[in-house]
Amino acid sequence: MEMNLHLFFDVFIEDAQPGVYLRGDRRRFDKDYQIRTATPAYKFQSKFDITRYSLISYQEIPWASITIRIECQNKNHESIYEELRGIFPDANVVEHRSDTAKKYYQALLDLDLKDNSWVFFSPNNDHPFMGNKGDIAKLAEVLKDADEAAERTGADLVSIPFSHFTECMNFFKPTQHEWGAYGDVFPKLLYETNYSYVISLNKLLIDSLHIYRYADLKWIFGNSKNTGRVIRPEDTEFYLTKIRSHVMVVPKFEFCRHYDGYMHIADKVPPLFIPEGFFDANIRIRYGYENTKSGYVNINPRAICFSYQSPKGADLKIVLDDIPEFWRHRISEIDINPEFPKALSRLGIDYYKDLVNPWRKSSAVKNIFRSYRKLLKSKTKQLVKK
Repeated sequence: MEMNLHLFFDVFIEDAQPGVYLRGDRRRFDKDYQIRTATPAYKFQSKFDITRYSLISYQEIPWASITIRIECQNKNHESIYEELRGIFPDANVVEHRSDTAKKYYQALLDLDLKDNSWVFFSPNNDHPFMGNKGDIAKLAEVLKDADEAAERTGADLVSIPFSHFTECMNFFKPTQHEWGAYGDVFPKLLYETNYSYVISLNKLLIDSLHIYRYADLKWIFGNSKNTGRVIRPEDTEFYLTKIRSHVMVVPKFEFCRHYDGYMHIADKVPPLFIPEGFFDANIRIRYGYENTKSGYVNINPRAICFSYQSPKGADLKIVLDDIPEFWRHRISEIDINPEFPKALSRLGIDYYKDLVNPWRKSSAVKNIFRSYRKLLKSKTKQLVKK
């Protein structure tokens, strides 16, 4: 099943020592450090291996074309080029990356696609595909929804977020916890389908974790006057402006997840990890046991907590069917507790409820009050600027 979806992966692999603070939000790093040092399963990994992990996950998707642009700070990491040519024999693997709008624009022109083609645009190395074959079929339906949304709404730009699922599911209505939480963006739900929510935005939220039309990517980078460092759409002058109308098609299922997770909800929705034995096709899994075992990925949907919260916790709380597709042919052993229920409904498992809405216990009235307070604050700022 080939889709009208093209992979464009453009990153720099920094040779940074895992677990050492370099820059950015210190509180976020400290939270991540607490998780990564609490249990071997969630241990720190190099950016090199995280990049490999993410790209290997994309092998499961039937891309119409593949362009991978990678520049390595450490020359020893340049082995990734031949590795990727083996994994993706039809891919265009380029041994440098884009760091200006002009370079992005030229790299995009080189794709030579039809303007209405969809491009999985990833200038990040750490958003692996965590779904299964059923999720790939769902994504094909979401692409159809996006085609329809473009015609139905007449929006200048239509995009599909492929990551940050939990946040996206909770930011498009005033009754939701995350409405207006970022950049004075106040979305409006237009309609929904079986596979997605179609929402309008009051600003261009052109984040670097979206599927875009080829023509829109060319517009973003081809029209940017920023002659400095540009490594993602957020670095252009169009980000969070009203220069164009923007409609977002939000999938009703998780497709990719940020490797480091989302620290404000990490107690309920964990970050990712690379399972022991992954690169050697020797993943060992124990499923449904209350006790854990070293050297295995310990999975128990009924676990009270995660392994980074307690030594008795599970590494994952998913059902067996939700083991990521790209793990499956790398698994050497699955030990299933014969006394564990064979059929569990996701609807009754707290983890799945948290994945969709970790703030579900917050009342709608409280959310509405918080939402309109944010809106009032935003409107006040606009009046002051005038």
